[in-house]
This record gives sequence, structure tokens and C-alpha cells, in this order.
Amino acid sequence: MRINGHAGLACKTQAVAVLQEGDVIEVEPAGNMPVIKDLVVNFDLFWDKIMEIDPYLQPQGPEPEQEYVVSNESMLHLSSVTACIMCGACVSDCTVLEIDPSFLGPAALAKAYRFTADPRDGDDEGVSKERLEQLNAPSGIWDCTRCLECVQACPKGVAPMERIMAMRDQAIAAGFHNTNGARHTEASPSRSSSLALLMNSSSCPNRWE
Repeated sequence: MRINGHAGLACKTQAVAVLQEGDVIEVEPAGNMPVIKDLVVNFDLFWDKIMEIDPYLQPQGPEPEQEYVVSNESMLHLSSVTACIMCGACVSDCTVLEIDPSFLGPAALAKAYRFTADPRDGDDEGVSKERLEQLNAPSGIWDCTRCLECVQACPKGVAPMERIMAMRDQAIAAGFHNTNGARHTEASPSRSSSLALLMNSSSCPNRWE
């Protein structure tokens, strides 16, 4: 739900922390989803977009005789992404979804990163060009405006915007240069340092601390 205008988990949010913002606590249904009644919203569109990104591994090449083996080190960076509980807080506060409901949204795109960054997905080098091509299309990774709302709303530290930025780099590295966003990124000589500063979620204030 929305608590004083921003997404939050009612089971986790402490009233005393919210009251620091004023004398009234206002609760509303989650944003960017149809309201069924009172605080209940319809999650059908949320799950439809999760399914759009094909949320399962798609390894290419011959199957191994036993299980797919990956190193612990190669999977450590996915631990925060797999912590997602699909609560929809990031979707509720997404400013792009407010004006463009066709946008895949931060939850689906963060879920997509869980697979694009998995070395078992795609070819022998862990690159799935088919998946990246899909994400590179309109309403995908280049439609994010980097407003940081999803980073601040997420109760599990998934940082969806950071994952979207990483997938932009993956798409460019895989040879997808045919979007205005990719061309703009490649033309910016200082993009690495500026993105690193922008994506440092530790600089984002927590609303209710």
C-alpha cells in the first residue's frame, strides 16, 4: 500500500517513524494497479509483465550430463536480486508506469536481470542475445527515467534501477546499438563515472528512518 504517499509494507513500517513526517498517517492502495476495493489492488498486470520477460533460465547448447555447475563467486552478485518478494512496492512508485502502462516496470526488469546476469543463461559465455533483444525493445530497459523511486521503495534492497542500468550495459556489449538511449550512452565519455555516482543507492535517504 501507499503510506503517506509512498509505497511501503504495512507489516514492516513503524507508525512512530511515519509520524515524524506529520500528525496524520494516510494509507492508500498501491499505485499503478487497478483498485478492486478499499486497499485491495489487482496484481494481474504485475504478473503478466513478469511472465513477459520469460522468468526462467534458457541455457543454449548441449545439456550437461549432470547438473549445471557454476562457481559461488559468479552467483554472489545475484543474492540481492533473488531477495525480491514480489511485493510490488517498486511498481507502485514507478513514475514511468504512471504515464506509460506498457512499460515493463522495475519488478519485471529486476527479475530479468536475475537471468541475464546468470552464467547458466544463454550461450557458453552466459549471454542470451534473444533475451537482451526483447528487453532492448520499446517499453523495456531504455524507458526507465532513473528517478530512483524504485530503489527507495524496495524493502529488500533489490535496487531495480541499478539492474536496469546494468542490463543497458549488457545490451550494448552484446551489440545492440539501435536505440536512442544506446547511442546517447555511447556518446557520453563520462558515462561510467556518472552512472556509478547515480547508482550508488547508499546515497538515497531512507524515508522512515
